[in-house]
Amino acid sequence: MDEGESPAEAAVRELREETGLVASIDACTLSPPLALSPGLTNENICLVTVQCDLSLPENQPGAAQQVSRTIIAGTWVAFFRECQQ
Repeated sequence: MDEGESPAEAAVRELREETGLVASIDACTLSPPLALSPGLTNENICLVTVQCDLSLPENQPGAAQQVSRTIIAGTWVAFFRECQQ
């Protein structure tokens, strides 16, 4: 996470940077803080689930997207279709 960024903002930003998929912060579900190594450190993590609207033009299969100066070509497999059902 960048300084001043919420877990949901970081998740949406990372999703966009790594995959080219666009999502809204409103589409995020956050877990409560989870101890990463109980008894060893005081580190906590937060799991974020993000739902993407795959009907948006920018999230369509096969669309090449310019993201952080990297071209990402979307390739969709049956797994993603199964998740939509």
